Amino acid sequence: MSEKKKFKLEVSLDASQIESFAPDQAVKIVAKDGQGFVHMPTVEFDSRRRGVATFTFPENPGPLRVYMAPSDAPENWNGFNLANGLVGPHIG
Repeated sequence: MSEKKKFKLEVSLDASQIESFAPDQAVKIVAKDGQGFVHMPTVEFDSRRRGVATFTFPENPGPLRVYMAPSDAPENWNGFNLANGLVGPHIG
């Protein structure tokens, strides 16, 4: 029996140039895949204010939209879009 190949995306974060950013401040990196599913790991930063968000998908997720949100952002995003104050590039 063959094992399915998984797809992995790592998003490196560097907040070292943001003077007001505390290293103990966690953020969620939100990825919305081509089918509309939302994936939301919380990222903690090291003392140099750097962190990595890792996404693992069971199959090719297609084009992704990746956003950064506060760590206390709700898990259920209605109307998930830039109007909610999220910032992010299109990856795909």
